[in-house]
Amino acid sequence: MTLLHRNSTIFKDMFSVPPSQNSMTATNSCTIIPKDGLTDETPIRLGLPFTVRKMDTLLRWYYRFSPEFPTLSSLISILELSTFLDMDIARAFAIQALGAANMGLSSAYRLSLGLSYHISEWIEPAFKDLMHTPANRIPAEDFVHLGPLVCHLVASTQAEIRALRLSIAFNPLIPPSHHPSCKNTVLACQAAWESAWWDGLARHYLHPDYPLSPHEALSKLETTNIIGVTTAC
Repeated sequence: MTLLHRNSTIFKDMFSVPPSQNSMTATNSCTIIPKDGLTDETPIRLGLPFTVRKMDTLLRWYYRFSPEFPTLSSLISILELSTFLDMDIARAFAIQALGAANMGLSSAYRLSLGLSYHISEWIEPAFKDLMHTPANRIPAEDFVHLGPLVCHLVASTQAEIRALRLSIAFNPLIPPSHHPSCKNTVLACQAAWESAWWDGLARHYLHPDYPLSPHEALSKLETTNIIGVTTAC
């Protein structure tokens, strides 16, 4: 009890409540039984997310009953209960252990855990990773981890990004004017730029497996010598 009181604000508040003066309660059938929590036969039933297995896993870690490092399922149990019970030390341990490279958590699993247990530093990187992974290459078990709502968010965001990329590629920005030092006409510069786009940059930008990001496309543009378009333009 001392360990729980010291490491959990929830249990600390619970144990600070003085016991009732009346230790017995009557049922509908007028049977008198001890109130919950007073005997082993009448425990306080906490309900979900608590289970005997999860609580046993958490206490075993705190008391170091097992010399073996917790398994993936055990770490998730520790994370779940420590988050619910405001156990900062156990929560920090679980997050650090689950985030280790040897755990091999997929981006989808990290996103799911990040959203479920408020691990804010996991959410954005995991979501960005999923944006770079075509939906048909995301394993089925990852969709199970994500759940229907997040799956819909991932799929719809990917579709919007794809539509935007196609729109940008199909309507490349054509320079409305050119630098005063350029000896070509504006129309000649525009034609040269559009030809270079469709013959080279667009292929990289729309590559099905390794497409350039907008930032990468701009960087490549700065270092590419386009015939008919001066550096100043």
